[in-house]
Amino acid sequence: MTNRQFWAKLDGFSKTKKDDVLGLCKLIRQGYKEDLTMICGVRHTAPDIVHQLYINIDESDPTIPGNRFMLCFTSMSMARSDKMLTEPIETLPVRFVVDNALNKAVIGGLVFNHHDEDRIMICPKEFLSETTLMKAMEAVFGSTDGQGK
Repeated sequence: MTNRQFWAKLDGFSKTKKDDVLGLCKLIRQGYKEDLTMICGVRHTAPDIVHQLYINIDESDPTIPGNRFMLCFTSMSMARSDKMLTEPIETLPVRFVVDNALNKAVIGGLVFNHHDEDRIMICPKEFLSETTLMKAMEAVFGSTDGQGK
């Protein structure tokens, strides 16, 4: 799969399957395995240092474990439509984004299209792990392909 195909699938999810959390997380894991990129809001703190932007669920204490959701978008046009975003939009390796989320206690997962209530999608951190995602799919569908037995 190419990056454009990956982004098109993410964008399709946000239009038709936004409540399919396991399917979304499975697609992200596929992007991870295939070394693809995703569209994210970022902040540069030095020429070679990039920090991914996030939103806090609980503004009263941003250090609460699982409080931050990393800011992602399903397409460049969706990112450009975020009028509150004042920082740059860049493509980052899915591996970088997922590994960052999995390795920091304060991150609760990924949020896509946070500014559009009709297209917002959330991928909880717990389902970004390959092992946990496969166990969840087995429990829900009876198989790891999402098709059932």
